[in-house]
Amino acid sequence: MQGWKAKLLSQAGKVVTIKVVIQSILAYSMSVFKVPAQEVIEKCAIWRVGSGHAIEDPGKLEELFYPWEAELVSRIQVGEGCTEDFLVWPLTADGAYSVWTPSSSTGTELQSVWKKIWKIQVPSKVRHFFWCASIDSLLTKQNLRARHVPIDETCDQCDEHQQTLLHCLWLCDQAQFVWKSDPAFVPLYQKLYRTFVDLFEEVLHQCSQFRVALFSTIVWRLWQRQNWLREKQPSCRLHELGNRAKDYVMEHLDANAQQSRVVPRRTPTRWSPPSQQNYRGNFDAGFFDALGYAGIGVVFCDHMGQIIAGSDHMGQIIAALSQRIPFVWSYH
Repeated sequence: MQGWKAKLLSQAGKVVTIKVVIQSILAYSMSVFKVPAQEVIEKCAIWRVGSGHAIEDPGKLEELFYPWEAELVSRIQVGEGCTEDFLVWPLTADGAYSVWTPSSSTGTELQSVWKKIWKIQVPSKVRHFFWCASIDSLLTKQNLRARHVPIDETCDQCDEHQQTLLHCLWLCDQAQFVWKSDPAFVPLYQKLYRTFVDLFEEVLHQCSQFRVALFSTIVWRLWQRQNWLREKQPSCRLHELGNRAKDYVMEHLDANAQQSRVVPRRTPTRWSPPSQQNYRGNFDAGFFDALGYAGIGVVFCDHMGQIIAGSDHMGQIIAALSQRIPFVWSYH
């Protein structure tokens, strides 16, 4: 997108536009080329075990056990009854696959998560980062390898496990050190999560709005720190990261609270005429920098609210007056 239209889009808007275009290209390609759907379904489906005969591998048993042990293992009853083993689709409740399954089952859930992400009370850059994390578009080593970048997938922080998104932001020893320093996040480690989105959904379910904001900010800080260390740039110490994230959230909430604080409206003063045989004067002034002048105006009214032009008992003129005067500091 070129020209003035591109300037109207935020960074998040540009990312969304690019993703929509790329997804439409993939849809067009699928409509042109024959996709091996049967192979995809068989690869992604899982076995629902019944008798176990369909998935039993005698050759594997003989490879791992002595003959008499393999015979005993093969006699173990895997399931109750005589139900046959069969493949089921893991993304539906009934296990049946349909052409709508890939797009509807996961898409609805992700859209619900995305809506909640944009409501997190953190700065826009943190929300945008968290949205990128929720769609797994961050350049972890796993994602780089999937894009055919020749790189070692081992995590730089622990040098033990593959650097997936969930690992580097939650499972890595250094990440756990930060999370477990806050007692509110410790119970989250009682469950196992398949993806980062699963973890975030659990946070939404268990934590308050402040904790959700703190969680997203700590995630942002962890990713930021890893990038700084990779580039050999100065970064905060690990034990300071949680407190810095909390201060950042508090600062953002305080700033928003001041902006949304209602300013008490002043009660408008209504003009009223003076008592009889008295006059009331009103004045105003204005400044004109470009002309180097200031102006002042005075209006006198009687008890009827009418502007008076005439003379009083001392012979002085009572009228509406205006005068242009030099702007004092226009000469400097």
